[in-house]
Amino acid sequence: MNNFKNLKLYSKALDLAEKVYGVTETFPRAEQFGLINQMQRAAISVGSNIAEGAARNTKQEFYHFLGICNGSAAELHFQLDLAHRRNWLSDASRAEVQGLIEEIMRMSSSLQRTLQSEMRTNTRSTQSPSGNTFSNNDTPSKSGK
Repeated sequence: MNNFKNLKLYSKALDLAEKVYGVTETFPRAEQFGLINQMQRAAISVGSNIAEGAARNTKQEFYHFLGICNGSAAELHFQLDLAHRRNWLSDASRAEVQGLIEEIMRMSSSLQRTLQSEMRTNTRSTQSPSGNTFSNNDTPSKSGK
């Protein structure tokens, strides 16, 4: 459907994943299969869902995957707060990564609103001169039924 590599949102998601990998390098080794893994997987999920959604066949599917992207971003937000509380993450690093997350979530939500508006426009019913009503998704049927 869309070339996801041309989306600024995709580029921001790559920046986020790269940053998360960087900040988790200093976490305790004991967290390798715990919080480090969870944070890296959440960061990867953000970009992966943007790419997968954009490559799908419909705007509805893209909208759905952007919702998953936002969920993964929120999950990562929590994980950053936990890492900060455990003193594994500096104030500056947390602020930088959370700034990227918030920007991605704003961009994703804005794109969802655009897609939703386009979906509404494409499914509005129109009436033909013969009195049949139909939308882009229907076959013509008699008005009122």
